[in-house]
Amino acid sequence: MKTSIGVIQGYSGLAMVDDKHQVIVHGEAFGEGQEQYLLQPMVEVTRKMLSSIGVDDFCKIKLLADAGFHTAKTAKYVFEEGLDAYMADRNFRKRDPKFKDRDRYKTRARKERKSR
Repeated sequence: MKTSIGVIQGYSGLAMVDDKHQVIVHGEAFGEGQEQYLLQPMVEVTRKMLSSIGVDDFCKIKLLADAGFHTAKTAKYVFEEGLDAYMADRNFRKRDPKFKDRDRYKTRARKERKSR
């Protein structure tokens, strides 16, 4: 995994959570540095697990994912599967007026990082 101090061995821990009852319905650790391609395997395993306990209408469930999961391939997958998915794209802050000062601290942060 890429970090501010270089590359280290690490894992991405992901969880699928039922928001109504605050229960983790599936969790898994992946040896991947980025989560972009991990939504599909998480959805598939969660769907199988829920099907085993009698929940067959997985397409009616709302799926929320952060911008780290957004790729064209992932968007195509959720569309083809008919999932009610909400996923921010990586450039949403560039369009949102609330984040107009987003680059304000970049220079300072880079200088601080460089001095370490």
